[in-house]
Amino acid sequence: IFFQGPFSPHAGVSLQLSPEAMAKTFGAGDSGSYLHAALDLVANGRNTIDWAWVLNLWPPGMVWLDAAIIRFSPLDFGISIGLITALVWSVPLALLSWPFMHKRRTALIVLLVELAVLGTSPFQSWMFDEGLFYADGIAVALLLLALALIVNRVRSGGAVRVWVRDGIYIGIAFAAALYFRAAFQLVPWALAGLAITISVVVIVKRIRRKSSGDLGRQALLLMVAALVVPLLTQPYTAYLQQDRARSQFVMLDDIVYVGIWRHNTTPASPD
Repeated sequence: IFFQGPFSPHAGVSLQLSPEAMAKTFGAGDSGSYLHAALDLVANGRNTIDWAWVLNLWPPGMVWLDAAIIRFSPLDFGISIGLITALVWSVPLALLSWPFMHKRRTALIVLLVELAVLGTSPFQSWMFDEGLFYADGIAVALLLLALALIVNRVRSGGAVRVWVRDGIYIGIAFAAALYFRAAFQLVPWALAGLAITISVVVIVKRIRRKSSGDLGRQALLLMVAALVVPLLTQPYTAYLQQDRARSQFVMLDDIVYVGIWRHNTTPASPD
């Protein structure tokens, strides 16, 4: 991210610019909407009607992250975003690399593969550059983190309590990804479905008196994760149900854009 220096240009801005200057440059695009809503949240303690529509279009993760950086980070806003993005990507890559770090040759091969992947266009021209201030990069990194935790636990085995612990970690990672990308709202259902499928296989094997290996613990891992995700998203879901009469993180049906998002039955003012 900082290969051209800490104040290198990304998304048409320099990383040392103030959030207000960045928001003006970004305009009404995704990153600009997040940042405008975050500035509004910090200034007023809530999102006023002028920027409440942002949470109709996107989950709140990027708005909250931008607001937290503006409110608490001692570093420049752009530098903070870059550091957080780098940190979030480093964790799943470290988990995926760890099993191969016992021999120099395999460690070198893995390092070269990861550098080659990170040098591809989706990373260099989008997640770490033009899309640095979008939710995409962080959301995908969190999703990869959850998948890396699953792979690591299945590969390593261990006592039941360790599978439960990692199930909680996996659920946290999936929930965090969901707060940044609404497309992941089906994740807990997929986890529960897969857990039930594995459980059925285990039951059938036991009826036939065949060994099921770690399949039972794998089902437990996924079921714990599937329960943690809705628990962590429940506060925001409850807010949406109370404030906006919906449970989906994103709602675009039957609304048109007129300054803010309104139902299409609401008369539009001339402006």
